[in-house]
Amino acid sequence: MDGFLETVAETRFSDFSSGGTLHFSKPLMYFEKARFAVAEKSCIFEVLRAVRPGAEITFVVIRVRLDVRETVRLPAGEVERPMRVRTWLDPTPMYRMTFRQQLLDATDETVLVEALIDVVILVDGEVLRQYPAEVRECLETYQRNLNNSGREGN
Repeated sequence: MDGFLETVAETRFSDFSSGGTLHFSKPLMYFEKARFAVAEKSCIFEVLRAVRPGAEITFVVIRVRLDVRETVRLPAGEVERPMRVRTWLDPTPMYRMTFRQQLLDATDETVLVEALIDVVILVDGEVLRQYPAEVRECLETYQRNLNNSGREGN
């Protein structure tokens, strides 16, 4: 797959059980933060607010497929584990965005957790069934810029 956005997964000691294992829900939180970084970098909120002034705009997850590839453990004696999230935005259909995301060990790039997450945009509580041309253009520009650079860090 082409270019991706890479962000830091900011772990906390409380993300791990007393036995040092990452709680299964935590990668979803790291993935959510990364998706909002994509939204910010692509300027999608900014464009939607310009196209629909005053509208309430919300991202809603409609489907998640989560694959734990390796149990994520806190290193002995440590209070956090350095990890990164890679996020790809798949070519966009008319009304939803599909994100492919990976949680990686920051030291050796082992893929720990993978996810496919489908998101729709609600405008004033209604699913945006077809993106306005300006939204499609900002998503295409974002994807083209990532594909040209290969990767963008955050």
